[in-house]
Amino acid sequence: MRKKLAFIVALTFYASLLPWAGAENFNYRVHNIVSDNGAITGFRSIGDNSFADNLTVYANDVIFPTGTMDNTYKLAAPYVDVKAKYGAKADGVTDDAPAINAALAVGGLVVLPPGIYKVNSSLVFQHEATTLVGYGAALNSSNGTYLDFSSLPNDCTAIVLRGAAGKAGAVRNLYIFGATGTGGSAVAVGTTSGVTIENVHGTWNRGATGYAVKLGDESDVQDNAVIESKVSRVIFATNGTGVLVGAGSTSNDVSNVYIMNSPAAFKFKRATYNALTACAADSGTGWAYTFTNSSNNSLVGCGAEGNAKGLAYLDTSTEISLIAVRGVGNNTSADNTIGSYVHIADNTNCYSISIIGGRDTSPNAATSYNIYGGATTQGVEIIGYNPVAFTKGIGGDATWMKTYLNILGGDNNRFGPTDFTYQHNLRGTTGGFTTTYKEVTGTATATASFNISLGIPVGSRILGAQLRVDNALTSSDGGTAFSATIVGGPTFDITASSPFDKNTKVSINIDNSVNPVAVPGIYVLIACTGGKTFAAGGVVRVIIYYETFTAMADAP
Repeated sequence: MRKKLAFIVALTFYASLLPWAGAENFNYRVHNIVSDNGAITGFRSIGDNSFADNLTVYANDVIFPTGTMDNTYKLAAPYVDVKAKYGAKADGVTDDAPAINAALAVGGLVVLPPGIYKVNSSLVFQHEATTLVGYGAALNSSNGTYLDFSSLPNDCTAIVLRGAAGKAGAVRNLYIFGATGTGGSAVAVGTTSGVTIENVHGTWNRGATGYAVKLGDESDVQDNAVIESKVSRVIFATNGTGVLVGAGSTSNDVSNVYIMNSPAAFKFKRATYNALTACAADSGTGWAYTFTNSSNNSLVGCGAEGNAKGLAYLDTSTEISLIAVRGVGNNTSADNTIGSYVHIADNTNCYSISIIGGRDTSPNAATSYNIYGGATTQGVEIIGYNPVAFTKGIGGDATWMKTYLNILGGDNNRFGPTDFTYQHNLRGTTGGFTTTYKEVTGTATATASFNISLGIPVGSRILGAQLRVDNALTSSDGGTAFSATIVGGPTFDITASSPFDKNTKVSINIDNSVNPVAVPGIYVLIACTGGKTFAAGGVVRVIIYYETFTAMADAP
């Protein structure tokens, strides 16, 4: 038994020491008992008073992963065994939907003993505070409860909790199978509140219009909103949507949910004030987490690995927070236009987006950005984020990066491609101080050296430089290495000798606090070492980081 039962044992000991432990006073109500083996036993007697005889257990709070219920306690709510009372066969052949629905018509605690239940039509909750509970989400029918919905008609839902009949309902400890047909949901909840879906596993491959768990609808109408409900310890493989938090749904808690193979593992559509905690989306065919027309939602301690697109996609959403969220190996489709960690869609009204901690590890090599912000993006704050791969940094529309992006802490020198004009803004009332960079490329000519112009403003202070060979350099007379030097103002060596090979990379920090750029037109000189000569065609990329003042405005 789990730790909660330890409370009961301790309670019996201390109760024996109390002067009021007589039979007329010794009545206890215990909630949320969980048994690993299904048997709740060992309630010892205290003198001539039996603890078990005076213990009331609330049946809707009891969870039986495996085993059988013990008669050493009393149930305070109806308990219905669908096999014993309604004749369910659980043989994998007989349609048990009528028997289970008959039990749901009574309500209370509806128990599905171990077995394979063939279910050919929807199971519909008909009373408030009904619990449908199995003996565990196990594929082995000898010790788990397996619901086979493979003969469910197209566009039908397996388990339905809707309206007043679904309020405070619960679905627990089941394995749900639906791998034929199209559309419909494994569990659909609508126009209700207080629902719990817990320890439910399954396979739900009914196509793009199918859902593993559906809270509300995707339509703009909020009539089917779900409020203050919980989805926990759920695992599904699906080729449809994993978990939908739909229109108008609010204050819902989705935690410890794992979705595999989905084109949209977790989807928020016109949803507000919902939280995902410790969830994961792996090997999906699309985005892991999508937010559309949603606000005040958060991902905390979640992850995504090996998905075809990126981790999070935002479209017309506000007040979205990603806290300690990690991506690994995403963008397997090699789409060079998306952000593998966060992608904020172009021309959508997205603002007040927070990315706190987290990292994006090993996205596909074709990835251009870890974080992408489209035109009209506003108010993005990044705190302590580490994108890992420098060349897959932060990019997108120049306006939002220059005006609406704030980066604090983390590895904030890992910037992105050429359209990124990032500024770390320190602004006074009439002027400012910014950190930014220039990224440029140069192509080798058939000479001993070539220049890459930088265009850094006079008065700027150079902070660092990075260099990468994009296309391998070659030599017409046996050269094998090159040097790179910033010249034309303050002079700094980037490298004295580096090989011609593609993806040769060099990074340096520069202490230039004394010597700001004094003249225009500084450049990087790339020279073939050893007095040798380049052949035409190689390409070198240089990024120079610098800080500068924004001119103060004239006095009024």
